[in-house]
Amino acid sequence: MVKFGYTFDPETMYQPEPLVPDGQNSVLLWDMIDLHRDGSVTARNGWEIEHEVKNGYNMYHCMGSSFKAYQEVGKLLWPHYPKGLKPIDHISRQKTDEWSNLRRINGSLNNINQGRKTTKGYYFEDKNWLDKKNAALVRKNLTPLSKPLRNKFISRVFYKGQVFELGVHETGEEAHSHYLQAREGFIQDTLRNIWCEFLFA
Repeated sequence: MVKFGYTFDPETMYQPEPLVPDGQNSVLLWDMIDLHRDGSVTARNGWEIEHEVKNGYNMYHCMGSSFKAYQEVGKLLWPHYPKGLKPIDHISRQKTDEWSNLRRINGSLNNINQGRKTTKGYYFEDKNWLDKKNAALVRKNLTPLSKPLRNKFISRVFYKGQVFELGVHETGEEAHSHYLQAREGFIQDTLRNIWCEFLFA
């Protein structure tokens, strides 16, 4: 499907590939800077461009202006996008500027992808968990949960204030490992749904 100058593959709907002429491997910034598909940056017509790495990001300076390559690439390649998908995300969590490592995302999904080292990505569902959960619900004047306890480790992600289960496990190690493996699939599926609603509206 083609819309807004993008070519969409149903299998990768979450990461639209911009429609560019065959063989074109760069986009032009300010009519004097080429941002290349492989992440490199060059200036035209003898302009001088300075490069530094700041907080892990590639920062460039030219003619008194500064920019981060990945942010400018995102603006140029995806000028039209679903509401809320403003941040440009590094899919691999490595701060590189290759086009294939970039996508538009929302803040909640970006937080899932970043994943702090202290994030367990699971909880243990037992009576102690249920008591704490219900106490919090009562404080908010909400109906307490009444459900059979599984006494298992549940891998999960938080997305926009809700908990989404990824799997049920016997150990915390298994639950954490599954969380690390499954969170990208959750991000992809969610982005695919967001883009589909946007494209077919």
